[in-house]
Amino acid sequence: MSGKNSIRGYLFQSLIAVLNSLNKDWETICVEPNTEKDKIDIIWTSSENIKSVCQVKSSINNFSTNGILRWIDGLRSDNINAEHYVVHLVGNSTATTKKFFNGIASKDESDFPEEFKELFLIKDKIRVHLDPDNIETLEYALTSKLDEFLFTKDILTDYPTKKLIANGMVNQIIRISTRGKSITKKQFEDNLLEWLRFNYDDLITSDKANFELSFYLSNRVKFQNHINKISIEEIVPTNLYQQKKIVFKKLFDEISKFNFEVKTFEKPVDYTDMNSVLNISFTNPFNYKDKPVIINSYEIKLITNAINKILNQKPEKEFFNFGNLTESRKMKNISFGNDEVSLKGNEVEKEKKKLYDEFYRSALKLMDLHKLWNKLSKFSMLPIVITNKGSAHRENIKIQLMFPKEVKIYKSKNFPIPETLQILRDLNSENSYLINNLKHNQDSLVNEYYQGYPMHEPINFSPLGHQHKDFEITKMRSVLNYHFDFKYYYDNPKFTILECEIDELNTNQSISFPSYIFVCSKSNFNIEYKITCKNEPETIKGQLSYKASS
Repeated sequence: MSGKNSIRGYLFQSLIAVLNSLNKDWETICVEPNTEKDKIDIIWTSSENIKSVCQVKSSINNFSTNGILRWIDGLRSDNINAEHYVVHLVGNSTATTKKFFNGIASKDESDFPEEFKELFLIKDKIRVHLDPDNIETLEYALTSKLDEFLFTKDILTDYPTKKLIANGMVNQIIRISTRGKSITKKQFEDNLLEWLRFNYDDLITSDKANFELSFYLSNRVKFQNHINKISIEEIVPTNLYQQKKIVFKKLFDEISKFNFEVKTFEKPVDYTDMNSVLNISFTNPFNYKDKPVIINSYEIKLITNAINKILNQKPEKEFFNFGNLTESRKMKNISFGNDEVSLKGNEVEKEKKKLYDEFYRSALKLMDLHKLWNKLSKFSMLPIVITNKGSAHRENIKIQLMFPKEVKIYKSKNFPIPETLQILRDLNSENSYLINNLKHNQDSLVNEYYQGYPMHEPINFSPLGHQHKDFEITKMRSVLNYHFDFKYYYDNPKFTILECEIDELNTNQSISFPSYIFVCSKSNFNIEYKITCKNEPETIKGQLSYKASS
């Protein structure tokens, strides 16, 4: 065989090897194997160790029936245990020859030439394929096969690039054939894919859905799959708190300036005087007259603690002294608290009591904020985002997070809320400091979750001009429920499953969950996750990890 024909033969052999290896079910392939009689060009082995042995022949002349049978006989003599004996012919043959091999399974022994009678015994194992002697036609067929292969690997590219890749794959097969060793289908495909990405990375894209979950918090945590304990931002440095503190400090300073000669705190109750005891113990809280303004020990302790907590100071005894001031109360409407309260004493005593009442309300508000944030600071905040790392826009994305059963997850119905009406009002809006710290706010790297539906506004059934605490509580629960837009499942014996849905996500974009997830756990734990989306049969799986210690 001339050098030109040899090169031509290797090229066709490689083309046939690729054509019959792509998108087929086999376990290993060996091109140019080292066999005893050197009659086999390609061996495919199935997972059941079934072998198909192949010889590739090309010619400008017509292939004859005897010539083809001779090649088949050579394959059989080189491997008597093969399941299939395959001859791939590149060229032409007569109609008679084609008819013989197309119907070989139905032939009788007498139909076989005398020197090939033994091949009758393996007629069901014989496969003869005839391809035209045309490089362009085979390349087109190979490109079509390659298109199927790339589709199964979720790889997109244009037709000219596919032609380049197809020709390159032939060269890869020629390289493999120089080794004479078997390689697995996985090795075969991995080598081709690695070579493909190395040489054509800028010309191909992946069409496979590819999502990734990570922890992200602006300026604090950057796309990590692990996180230590993170707590909600402090309330003390905020304008909301500091403005209330300014009022609180001003009132404290003003009240501290008063000094009366009469010291009510120096007049303890005479428990031998039953009238005095009964007057104090059984005073109607809604109706009483000329009761001395004496601050009880519980309130003194509460206010003292508040002053120490907020101002790091301690009040003098005089702070709680109102001289000879007395108070009368007459209930007018128990439903709305519109009681009639009157003070009896001099104007200075009355002024101090007015300031003290305002100060007391201010203390309750600030201590309510402290109490709420003390509870929230014990929670671990999980700021999770999802990133579309694939090459295509995706819709109807469903994410399931599997938390170990022992991890406590806080939902809207058991999330702590303020106790005082004014703090409820202060924190009861979309732009409040609390709500803004329960969820991710859009930045340059991550989009904010969009609910896609309006928040339910509870109806206030109170009379005009009144907003009762019950209404504010209902409103806050509604706001929390709107942002904690998750479903919870408890049917798994090992995990609590939290589910979230994202309507759509463009490629190379990230979006936050509806809110941060608040949990309590003294131990480290892992969060397994599963992601599915529209028109994508495969489930994407992954894991996030949490470390309890900061």
